[in-house]
Amino acid sequence: MIRQRLAILSPGGIGHGAFSQGLPAIGSLVASLAERFEVTYYSLAPVDHGFAPPAGYRLRALPAAVDAINVRGVRWGEMTRRFLADHLASRYDRMLSLWGYPMGAFVVGLGRACRVPVAVMLLGAETADVPEIGYGQLGRPLGRRLVIETCRRADALVAVAQAQLDALARRGFARPDDHVVPIGAETELFPFEAKRRTPPLKLLHVGNLTAVKDQATLLRAFALLPRALEARLRIVGEGSLRGELDALLRELGIADRVELTGAVPFATMADHYRWADMFVLTSLSEGQNRALTEAAMCGVLQVSTPVGHIADLGETVAVVVRAGDPRHLADRIAGIASDAEGWNRRLRAARDWAATHDMAWTVDRLSRILEEL
Repeated sequence: MIRQRLAILSPGGIGHGAFSQGLPAIGSLVASLAERFEVTYYSLAPVDHGFAPPAGYRLRALPAAVDAINVRGVRWGEMTRRFLADHLASRYDRMLSLWGYPMGAFVVGLGRACRVPVAVMLLGAETADVPEIGYGQLGRPLGRRLVIETCRRADALVAVAQAQLDALARRGFARPDDHVVPIGAETELFPFEAKRRTPPLKLLHVGNLTAVKDQATLLRAFALLPRALEARLRIVGEGSLRGELDALLRELGIADRVELTGAVPFATMADHYRWADMFVLTSLSEGQNRALTEAAMCGVLQVSTPVGHIADLGETVAVVVRAGDPRHLADRIAGIASDAEGWNRRLRAARDWAATHDMAWTVDRLSRILEEL
């Protein structure tokens, strides 16, 4: 059977960053889609020197020399040139944009010009509005108009959480044929393991150290936990706020109970989930946060602000806390630590949801949406 040709266009996500692993969820999604389609992945970001493209699909990343040219439009022009050369050599059947803006706006225009149907997948900041840190396109008049117009013109619109579509609806945009397809975790990489909780209570956070993740609230909440609870905190990730968080650790007097690991290889993440009793997310905004899904699949309790799919599912699967409120977070962590029934109920529901919406489910659902265009 001849597979349909699929062009996936993205700002990046593959072959760069720590350990050249990009965003592992994106790499896994693309590799899995390549089992259904003949995939070419176009990246606006260059890949690291020496990075070997994975087998199964073609990778078209911009050269570092082009990326370094500080002239507006050069990178987009080079991506267009590369796409058109491939498309004219062998026509694409479908196009998929990862992120809705600015990539989605570009892909929708390119698809219209080439008469190729386009699906746009919303992943994060394009449906966010966090004015206190200036984060998100929906808080910017021009960005909001362009996001909405992109969502309107796309042949298929896919969100990773209903909360994203609700955010658009609050700005006056909705379409009856949208889809919610969270990015699932790989069952074979994140096996469930029943845990016997013993002191200390082990808290885990995974994410880039940036303002939108708000790790400062996490550290302040940890400092407020009663000493009798005997807890440890591990933060996995690297980012621009590392120095500030190190200073805050010292200021709060908790450096002896908190470990900042920096970036780690994705292949080792299951070890961190095995260590943890509880995953704590303090983000001000998320598209989905797949690390929560990975943790839930491994049997780790979720404690989270109402963002992404936690905004959709709520207290059924997680302990939901107010954003930016260290006292509320500390109180809820302490409360659930002594509530075995509430802990186990959420744990079972979260694991069931994660197992039902695993990577195989995601790829099957997204493939059908693409095939039906």
